[in-house]
Amino acid sequence: MSTAINMYLSQTSLSDGISFSISLPKTPASMNADFMILEEFYQKLEKGYDDIAAGSVPNAAKAFLNSKKIIEINT
Repeated sequence: MSTAINMYLSQTSLSDGISFSISLPKTPASMNADFMILEEFYQKLEKGYDDIAAGSVPNAAKAFLNSKKIIEINT
């Protein structure tokens, strides 16, 4: 693995940047607020609030804490 990382870092240095394109995945239109009518947007917000109130979403603070622990273990 260290050989692959060294090759990547060398290539990045030689090309003055990342040598491949980086892009975000396309968001489905059903989740893109730019394509929603106002009523649909508010319905999705309300569903999100209802999910939070029902406790059916992960706790963000716990998720970040778990991520931090994983990063500390692997470094």
